[in-house]
Amino acid sequence: MPNCSSPYCDDRHILQSCAWHKGWITYRHDQLKLPTIRFIERACGHWRYIGQPDCAPPPDSVPNDWKERLALALPDRPQLPTRPDLILIDDLVASKSRIRIVDFKIAWDVNMITDGDAKVEKYQPLANLMREHWLHTRGFAPDVRVVPIVIGACGSIPSDWYHRLADLEATEAKGAALAKQLSAIAIEQSAAMFNKWVSDARAHGF
Repeated sequence: MPNCSSPYCDDRHILQSCAWHKGWITYRHDQLKLPTIRFIERACGHWRYIGQPDCAPPPDSVPNDWKERLALALPDRPQLPTRPDLILIDDLVASKSRIRIVDFKIAWDVNMITDGDAKVEKYQPLANLMREHWLHTRGFAPDVRVVPIVIGACGSIPSDWYHRLADLEATEAKGAALAKQLSAIAIEQSAAMFNKWVSDARAHGF
């Protein structure tokens, strides 16, 4: 396909990495955000959604030179962890303040726990920086955790789904409802991507 140099093509390539489909892959990922925000507002306590429009941490939660500090701490990373999908803060009681860094991943439907662990590893330096800044400026360290939201491209969920959602204070029943909703979105969008790819491939004579 145009713009794609892969020497082979299978279902996984079409749904996860085909350069021809880059815009669709990003669109499918972004479809998870709004349902999750609404879920958090309804079902998960006192969290405030932070980060619009650029998904960066709120200015008062990080030092002014936070990007430079991350660059120094992570010299080998080509992309710094500066834009998680959501940042949630509960600071109604100062000494019990909590922060959750939430990032989505539509993964292939194998080794999904590993995909979640990779998200935690990616954003843990930002979590540490936020904790240290609060301790320095406010005199206490909030409970900061990275919460990966991983859904399979074919609709499956990882076995640690409910454990991860517990960090947002979601009950198992509410976590199951969110899984059902996000899985349906992933399946619908993946099917549309696959059908679009087949149509485009035929148009290009394949």
